[in-house]
Amino acid sequence: MAQNEEYRRSDGRGATTMRKLGIEIGGLSKSDGSARFGFGAEQVIAGFHGPSEADRRDELIDRAALRISHRPLESIPGVSSKAIAASLESIYLPLLNVHAFPKASLQLTLQSNTSGSSSLNHSSMAARATCINAATLAIMDGGSVDLLGVPVACAIAVVPSRPRSKRYDFDASYVTLDGTTPNEDVEDEEDEGGVTMILDPTLEEEKIAKSRFVFAWAFGAGLGRKGLGSENVYLESEGAFDNVQFQNAYNASRIACEQILREIRDKASEGR
Repeated sequence: MAQNEEYRRSDGRGATTMRKLGIEIGGLSKSDGSARFGFGAEQVIAGFHGPSEADRRDELIDRAALRISHRPLESIPGVSSKAIAASLESIYLPLLNVHAFPKASLQLTLQSNTSGSSSLNHSSMAARATCINAATLAIMDGGSVDLLGVPVACAIAVVPSRPRSKRYDFDASYVTLDGTTPNEDVEDEEDEGGVTMILDPTLEEEKIAKSRFVFAWAFGAGLGRKGLGSENVYLESEGAFDNVQFQNAYNASRIACEQILREIRDKASEGR
């Protein structure tokens, strides 16, 4: 196999190419902050409200109460929507400066804007990553509650390899799932057990994945600074994988989230 050959997916992307990002900040007049984020056709609209006066039964003495809800486009919220809301709460509650607003209420509402969406779509790792990024943009657009870090997320899947797919190119350096270095050869064999790591999987790719992940990284505080530090603030995984596969996915996710953050920063600067 030629060393520079790339894994090709059904939509023409390489293994580590994301779908086109859709980023819109603002636009919902009834929200204090709002945004739309998408990986290709996977689109989510988010609205952020608050801080506002909380109902007495919801008041918390030492901090603001954070309420998060998710709604599908064409069905009623179910288990998947509740799971997404719980995931987002675990990310944003530690990062939002909720203690600055005791007895107040903060509300974050997300709606899938993907036609034909179903519970299976909402249980996908890509759907979770899309929700996280939309939520981050809406909170930042509101500007009323400080974020200690800016969470950005991406999904990764490990899928069965096809011929010519033993390597992939990421950030101008080859990384392989078997731990080999860029200068080592990988045999070009049609091994049914071979796997390839792919970034930003589609629903169809997640269905055939041997394992799948979503990672969220928090970067600095705000979008205007260069050389931001990063911290992994969320991880969800499913399926069978070894330590090398996990470490490669972990490292690749940080690089991908940095790329997403750059595009978010560029989009935010357009509105200044």
